[in-house]
Amino acid sequence: MVAVVEGPGLDSDDADRVGLFGMLLGTILRDLPGVVRRFHAADHDVVGHGMLRVEQSNFKIGRLVARLMRMPRTVGDTPVVLTIWREAQRAHRPPCEEWRRSFQGEVMASSQTTDGKYLLERIGPLEFCFDLDVADQRLRFNHIRTRMQLGALRLGIPWPLSPTIQASVGATASGDQLHVSVEISAPVLGTLLYYAGPLTPLGIT
Repeated sequence: MVAVVEGPGLDSDDADRVGLFGMLLGTILRDLPGVVRRFHAADHDVVGHGMLRVEQSNFKIGRLVARLMRMPRTVGDTPVVLTIWREAQRAHRPPCEEWRRSFQGEVMASSQTTDGKYLLERIGPLEFCFDLDVADQRLRFNHIRTRMQLGALRLGIPWPLSPTIQASVGATASGDQLHVSVEISAPVLGTLLYYAGPLTPLGIT
């Protein structure tokens, strides 16, 4: 069952902006800094921009795999814009979000929805499944499995062969910016892409 954010423990502003992430997090949404709640648990479109540190694989084959997974080529301090478009929830359908990450013009896009318990993120033919939780005032994306979609089929990728994602988001010390950290790795090859740093949110109140 999806946890709907209602009742005591959340401000009325939070209850009005639960969105996909709020539905999955339930009342632990209140453990996140306000800037993270308002950005990730909103029910409207949002934009964040900032200068992030980007690192690529040290191996040529790792960089090739990253390109096949539609990851950017940039390295070093890179201007990044994250745009999230949110589709209104419809009867008998879970909410859906479209994420567009622009790394100095290079776009890495994905879609996110839920199966009722987990967050499902699709990048090309790959579907990543995450269990969300909150620790140390950071929203953590705990990667639990990867599947490949071929038409109507979803084929599980064995963990020893699967790319893995470690991601979290919190607030900067000032409290008015997001601090993101994402690392995508692959067996044997190690890190394929890492990016981290502050994002200034727009479109939230």
